[in-house]
Amino acid sequence: METLIELDHVGKSFIDNKQTIQVLRDVNLEIKEGEFISLMGESGSGKSTLLYIIAGFEFATSGEMKLLGKLYTSLDENSRAKLQRNNIGFVFQFYNLIQNLNVEDNILLPISILGKKRAKKKALEEILEYVGLEDKRKKKVAELSGGEQQRVAVARAILMDMKILLADEPTGNLDHKNSVKIMELFQKVNQEKNMTILQVTHSKAMAEYGSKIYRLQEGILYA
Repeated sequence: METLIELDHVGKSFIDNKQTIQVLRDVNLEIKEGEFISLMGESGSGKSTLLYIIAGFEFATSGEMKLLGKLYTSLDENSRAKLQRNNIGFVFQFYNLIQNLNVEDNILLPISILGKKRAKKKALEEILEYVGLEDKRKKKVAELSGGEQQRVAVARAILMDMKILLADEPTGNLDHKNSVKIMELFQKVNQEKNMTILQVTHSKAMAEYGSKIYRLQEGILYA
């Protein structure tokens, strides 16, 4: 299996009131194509920071990271952004949807920006059925439940044909019933579409849907 994400002695620190705060310490992690990884840790353990570094939202202060075999530090800003944009989908805890747009428009928005809307319109029909939202396509997302909104976010990543799905506490804003539905959808996407998934969660029950669990404690990664 191809290695999609590789972290080599990655560290992250911040300066706060002239003091250095070490958030991540010497993190080594390898994620291969088709894996479903759960990353657990208490609040402040550094798990979201690690996810944001992989997504390209933040930069490590030490160590190296490779995405699809390409070393981040060897790429210019445009090449790095293109690599991330074409390969990584991100699901946020609070959905990150435009509330006054309907389901269909929210799913199509990223590819509209990239000028690929016409090519993806046909695929949209399949994706809506796949995530169980075909009867909600014209509803504004503000009218949907939390679980339905999260399915819209997942559908958007699937439609973009991303190799990697990163999810930051994807069930943290949902009740247990809807949390289970989202995890079952993640498993379905992982197994049927071979999408590699890395989710951050504080819930042991949700973490166990992954095929492998890691834990972060005070910035140190444990298998």
